[in-house]
Amino acid sequence: MGTPVDDGYHRFVKAITPPIVVNLHGARSLIWPSPTPKPTYTLLFVPGNPGLAEYYRTYLGEVHRLVNEAESQNGLEIVCVSQLGHDAASDGFNLEHEEVVNVDAQIKHKASVLDSLAARWSDTRGPPPRIILGGHSIGAYMALEVVRRKLNTVPVDAVHLLFPTVHHIGQTPNANKLAWLFRAAAGGAIHQKDGASSPDKAAVSFSPTLFMLLRAAIACLQLIPFFIIKSLILLASPTQNPHAVRATASLVLSPHAARQAIGMALDEMRSVTAVAPYPDPKEGGGVKIRAYWSKGDLDGWAPEAARVAAEEALRLSAFRLDDAQAGGSVLVLEDVPDRASMVCEVGMPHAFCLEHSEAMAKIAAAWIIHDYP
Repeated sequence: MGTPVDDGYHRFVKAITPPIVVNLHGARSLIWPSPTPKPTYTLLFVPGNPGLAEYYRTYLGEVHRLVNEAESQNGLEIVCVSQLGHDAASDGFNLEHEEVVNVDAQIKHKASVLDSLAARWSDTRGPPPRIILGGHSIGAYMALEVVRRKLNTVPVDAVHLLFPTVHHIGQTPNANKLAWLFRAAAGGAIHQKDGASSPDKAAVSFSPTLFMLLRAAIACLQLIPFFIIKSLILLASPTQNPHAVRATASLVLSPHAARQAIGMALDEMRSVTAVAPYPDPKEGGGVKIRAYWSKGDLDGWAPEAARVAAEEALRLSAFRLDDAQAGGSVLVLEDVPDRASMVCEVGMPHAFCLEHSEAMAKIAAAWIIHDYP
C-alpha cells in the first residue's frame, strides 16, 4: 500500500494564497491546489498564443473558487502551464539560445507535464485524480492532440475547448489579415528548418532581419518606464484585467519571448489543417468534450465554418446555454451530451481572458459540476 499524502504539506499549501508559481519542464506555471489533502480532479489548462499562464490567472482562479465552493464539489486542483519559451520569467529554458519551439514539440511538452502531475499520486491510497484537459485557442488544439495521439499515460476524462483553433488556421480571416507579418517573419516562406538540434525543439524558420528589427524596437521600449508601458496597454484595452496587462507588458519587453510566440504562430499556419476525426465514443473513445465558440464569424480565428467542421469531426452535439438555469453564482446544467458544442450568445471575443474571465469561468465551472455530481 502506498504512503498517504502528507497532510502537513497540504496545510502549508493552503496557507499560501494561490496560485503557486512553479516551473514545470522549463515553463512557468500556476497551480491552484485542491482544498482537500488529495485532489479528486486535476484540470491541466493549456494557454493560447501568446502562451503565458498569467493571462488566465483571473479565469482559472474563478473556476477554482466556484467549483470548490459548490456543495457537491471540493477537490479541484488546477494547473496552468505556459507554452515553452513564451514566458521570459521561466527557469530551465534558455530563451537566447533555444530554437523556436514548434506546435508538435509543445504538444509533447504538455503530455510530459501531464505525466508528471499524474505521477505524484501513483503511490498513494485511493483512486488517482480524474484528469480534465482544457485549452484556449491553439491550446485547445494541443489538448485534443494529446488525447488523439494517445500521448497521455493516464486516462483523460474530459477535454474543454475554449474558442478552439482546430481547423485550417492559415485560412481564417485573421490569418489572411496577418499574412504579411507571417511572410516577413518567415523570410518569405513558412517551412520547417532542417537540422534542428533536437526533435523536441524542431524550429520553424524565423527571419534574422525581422528579429533584428524586433530587438531594436523592444530595446527602445525598454527605455520607457514599466508603469508607462502598462498605461499604454490599458489605453488600448481599458477593461483588461491587471494580470493580463502585466503579461502583455512582459512579452513586449522580451524580444526572445516575442520571437517564440511569433515563430509558433508561423508553425500553426502550417501544421493545423483539417480537424482530425476523434474516435467514436461507442468504439472506446469515451472522453467527454465541451467546446465553446463565438457566434457566427465574430471570432476571426475560429469562424463558423471551422466550428461546423469540428462538430462533424469530433461528433459534437449542439447544446444551448440559454437552457441553463441560474443557481446562485453558478449555472446549473442538465443533460449535457458527452460531446457538446456551445455557442456564445453574449458576444465574448476570442481573447476572453483579457476582459471576460469571470463570465467564461461561470460556464466552465458549470461543466465540471455537471460532469462530476
